[in-house]
Amino acid sequence: MADSHYFIGIPLNERIQHQLKLVQEKLKRRPDLAYKNWTHPQDMHITLKFLGPSPDSTIKELKRDLQQISQKHCFSLDIKGIGHFGNPQEPRVVWAGVENASPLAALQKQVDGLCQTLGWSLENRPYRPHITLAKKWAGNKKVNIPITEEFPFGNLEVERIHLYQIHPSQTPKYEAIETISLK
Repeated sequence: MADSHYFIGIPLNERIQHQLKLVQEKLKRRPDLAYKNWTHPQDMHITLKFLGPSPDSTIKELKRDLQQISQKHCFSLDIKGIGHFGNPQEPRVVWAGVENASPLAALQKQVDGLCQTLGWSLENRPYRPHITLAKKWAGNKKVNIPITEEFPFGNLEVERIHLYQIHPSQTPKYEAIETISLK
């Protein structure tokens, strides 16, 4: 049997999930936007580390070691703006932005380092925190209007992180299997 896939992330509160869902609905009505996957509101999160397929024994060690992060203090993030990754005319990902991210970057670096001690590779790309709203461009036309907006979605108090297991055939797809509370 294949190993399950996992990632470590920050959950969103219901208020921000709702705000982002409203933006998704607005974007879905645009005739020039076509995506294979729109993120379910309960699956919206800020990724700290994608782990991929991982054996149960390593995940058990990770759960134990992640408790070290509980010494970190809670912090706030501003969720603001809409942007994209990829070609502006065929953007592969549409996302909501994350601002005031210095404490988030420090947390991500700590998580990445901890995961490295258990055998995962360090991330070699710069950390670009975001919340994925849609991915996998499926359009046969080019986007006519840029997908950018400066709308503020609100403040997110980061009080915990989750270790998520991915269930590709379920909706929502992501199950929090471990929660690490911050001080």
